[in-house]
Amino acid sequence: MIKYPLPLKKGDTIGICAPSSGVKGVFLNKLDYAIKNLNSLGYECIETNSVRQNNKAVSTSAKARYEEFMSLYKNPKVKAVIPPWGGEFLMDILPYIDFKALKKLPTKWILGFSDTSTLLFTLTTNLNMATAHGPNCLDFGFESVDSSVLKVLEILILEKGRSFKQTNLEKFQKEWPEVKEDVFPSYNLTEKVIWKSLDNKSHEFRGRLIGGCMDVICKIIGTPYDDVKIT
Repeated sequence: MIKYPLPLKKGDTIGICAPSSGVKGVFLNKLDYAIKNLNSLGYECIETNSVRQNNKAVSTSAKARYEEFMSLYKNPKVKAVIPPWGGEFLMDILPYIDFKALKKLPTKWILGFSDTSTLLFTLTTNLNMATAHGPNCLDFGFESVDSSVLKVLEILILEKGRSFKQTNLEKFQKEWPEVKEDVFPSYNLTEKVIWKSLDNKSHEFRGRLIGGCMDVICKIIGTPYDDVKIT
C-alpha cells in the first residue's frame, strides 16, 4: 500500500535543499525569483546551508547533503521538499539513507526531476511512499511560471479520495532559453509532442507507473536501492 503525504496547503513551508548540485552565478537570482513566486502563491520557503554553493558539480559533501535533506524531512513545519534542480551525483548520498528512521517519520512530498529521480525512485520503491516527479524549484523562477509547473501544485494539494488525470504537453522545447542576471525566460515550447509505438501497434496496460529520469534510474536497477516487486 502506497503511503501518501498530507495535502499541501496555503501557508505551509516548503524546504529547499541541494542533494546533488547547488546553485551559483546568474541562477542565484532565478532562485530568489522562484522563492518570491512561491511566496506569492501562499507558501513559505526555507533553504539549507549548502543550496547556494557548488564545487565540482556538488553543493557539499555527500554526508552533509543527506543531513541537510534529513533536517528538512524531520522539521515538522516543512510539508514538502523541492531541490533547486538535479545534477550528477545524488547517488553519493544513497549509502547514508536510514530507511528505518525515515519509515518512522510522516511522509512528505518530495518533488523534482533529473537527478532528483534518484532519490524519488529509491524512497518510493523501498518505503512505499508517494513522491512527485515534476518541476524543480528553479522552474518556479520564470518571469511567467508555465501552467504545467503550476499544475503540479494542484496535484499536491489534493485531499484523500480525490484523483486527477495526467496529460502530456502539446509541445516541448529543444533547448533551455538563456538565463541572465535579471532575465528569466519561461519554456520555449516549439516542438510538437508525438507519441510513437516502436512496433507500430496499439498497446494497453494497467498497473502502477513509477517514472523518472531514465538516465539515473537505469543505474539503480538491481542495486539495494531498487526494491521494485513484480507480481
